[in-house]
Amino acid sequence: DLYPRWLTSLNAGLGGPVFQFYAPVPFYITALFRPLLSNDPEGWHQLGLGASLAVIASGFAAYAWLGRLAGRGAALIGAVLYMSAPYHLAIDLYQRFAFTELWGFVWMPLVMLFAGASMRGGKGALAGLSLSYALLIMTHLPTTLLFSGVPLAYALWMAEPGDRSGPFVRVAGGMLLGIGLSAIYLVPAMTT
Repeated sequence: DLYPRWLTSLNAGLGGPVFQFYAPVPFYITALFRPLLSNDPEGWHQLGLGASLAVIASGFAAYAWLGRLAGRGAALIGAVLYMSAPYHLAIDLYQRFAFTELWGFVWMPLVMLFAGASMRGGKGALAGLSLSYALLIMTHLPTTLLFSGVPLAYALWMAEPGDRSGPFVRVAGGMLLGIGLSAIYLVPAMTT
């Protein structure tokens, strides 16, 4: 199944519908490790590499966003703290292995990075915002639900006092485009 929505082996081979809680993006990324790990039939090493990549990528994403707000040293400290935050590392990775939620931490700083760039009207910022928001949606819906107000509030807070509507509309528009990009997953997930 390239895009599974039906568990084909369930119910004596008749299949069965599943709630689309665990989105496909983290597993697609992890599947890229398959050719390197041919001696891993259950995929445990792939998942381990995917989880490691998620933690490392979340640090790079946080550094990219925080680097726009502060100096390089402060951004580095913030990125290390973001990667090693107790919920992110100890609970999501070591205690629960909430794999898709772990990957959600990669996309949130990118959404914030491109939301800030969209507010200023930066080149490619709208595409970056819509793509990173779509990746968040297609990674972990509960995180998306909890996080979605943050970029909008950020746009209102960081905008110039006399011009709050323009940046807000650009960020909201980018997020709406992200919803459209992720509709292949989001619509079935919401209607199941």
